Amino acid sequence: MQLRILLVLIAILALATTAIGCPASDTTEGTGTEAPEDADETEIDEPSDDEDPASLSNPVVADIESIARGEEVYLKTCVTCHGESGLGDGSASTELVVNPANLTSELTQEKADGEIFDTITNGRQGTPMPAWKGGISPEDRWNLVNYIRTLTGKDEPEASE
Repeated sequence: MQLRILLVLIAILALATTAIGCPASDTTEGTGTEAPEDADETEIDEPSDDEDPASLSNPVVADIESIARGEEVYLKTCVTCHGESGLGDGSASTELVVNPANLTSELTQEKADGEIFDTITNGRQGTPMPAWKGGISPEDRWNLVNYIRTLTGKDEPEASE
């Protein structure tokens, strides 16, 4: 029992360390992911806390670039718990008291984009799912939503213009 508690604490510490290691602002300066100078600098605002998550519409087009960026963020912040395929079988999953969500399941895939965004933003109370509001920019959280939609292999990205 004490070993299990210790392992859970280690997993929580690992998640906290990951969250602390993420930039606390929306800047990517010095990370090797700087936007080109001629890039569109439209910033996506944080939705209001009183908005119904199910009514939020995704402002980021699910094109190849968005999905690639979502995958990049996923591999840095989500894969440890949710696994490479999103099945909830990441390397830390066996140490968690509550299993990570299977992102390919009907339960997850049937949620509105705004509901998935809200879970990424605010975490899930009573589970190890952390809130990424301060660690991942709103745009990248929407990119994650777009990437999560592809984990079933059903959604094809739109070609960018």
